[in-house]
Amino acid sequence: MFNDIPAYFKTWGDSEEAIIKGVETMASSGETWIYREAFRYLIGHDVQDLVAEKYWREALVSWNNPGIRKSGRQQLRAALLDYLYHVVGERFGSPRDGRTGLFTQSFFKNYIEHFLAYLKLQPKPSASILSIGVDGLASYAHRNGATEADRALRQIAEVLRSLSREQDIISRHQGGFAVFMPGVDIDQAMSCAEEIRKATDRLPCRGPREILSCELSLSIGLSSLPNHGLSGTELLRSAREGMELARKQKNCVQTTSARLNRRLHKRHAISSVLDYSPRCEKEYNHAIAYDISDRGASFGCELDLIPGSSLLMRFRKPFWPQDLITPATIIRSGRHKSSEVYRLCVQFDKPLYNFCDRLASIAA
Repeated sequence: MFNDIPAYFKTWGDSEEAIIKGVETMASSGETWIYREAFRYLIGHDVQDLVAEKYWREALVSWNNPGIRKSGRQQLRAALLDYLYHVVGERFGSPRDGRTGLFTQSFFKNYIEHFLAYLKLQPKPSASILSIGVDGLASYAHRNGATEADRALRQIAEVLRSLSREQDIISRHQGGFAVFMPGVDIDQAMSCAEEIRKATDRLPCRGPREILSCELSLSIGLSSLPNHGLSGTELLRSAREGMELARKQKNCVQTTSARLNRRLHKRHAISSVLDYSPRCEKEYNHAIAYDISDRGASFGCELDLIPGSSLLMRFRKPFWPQDLITPATIIRSGRHKSSEVYRLCVQFDKPLYNFCDRLASIAA
């Protein structure tokens, strides 16, 4: 049942009024768990069943108050967050950036991880992230002062708000901005990024001491699910890499899709010795590797370990190009029919890009 939550919200559409009506309709038919799931889906925060309905209704008081409610998008999420932070006293950090009013980096990361957990349950999940760097901001602040630089950031934030959908999440991120767009594939994300980039070219951001035309522009990197990864961390890293590439040219949009797609699917068939150890043990056991990629490996061993268990994987010279110890998680386990050997498939906690690149160069 809970796997259908994204489908419910997709049916209700982008309108906040429609979302609220949909939640209330389900609750009135006895599905009161929808209040808890609405908090989890909309802001990535777990609320206990006993208080979820109370929190929801009291948060909507601010959402409905014309004297409090601001024009623009994402006001339902803002009302839920503000209620939990100011009324309930949930100390997950202020969800809003003081200078721009956008979501903070910490909230952004937490939200997308929760949302992607839901999204990946769908038959064909899609989502994209934009990582946006502001070119020339440091020199602009030096010439015009911090106040003018903050004003320029607020102008860019308004552009992002005006060009976003209600379900998009916009945040400050590492000196620039980030946008999470659920349901958007890589081609749609590229079009959106170009629209944002062109819109900021027309901003009147001249400072009081600026004698030349405004030098501020945006360099944007993008990533998409599943092309660039399956977790928020992977998608953010890929989008950031794209942004760094864009900054070399400035005022453009870049993606690292071709390079990362090769990495995602390249597996090296190999027969070599590796060592593994359950996290609670100090001794390593020997095993024979079958194949390896930058994301995981499969190997044969004598122990039948449970999927979900954590391991430490050890690679040693001269069997591997370098000595390396990395944590991993078992995702599959099976026994060979004609022997006492178990085949384990593990996923590394962090991709081993450089390690596997060196392995590929040696094999070549």
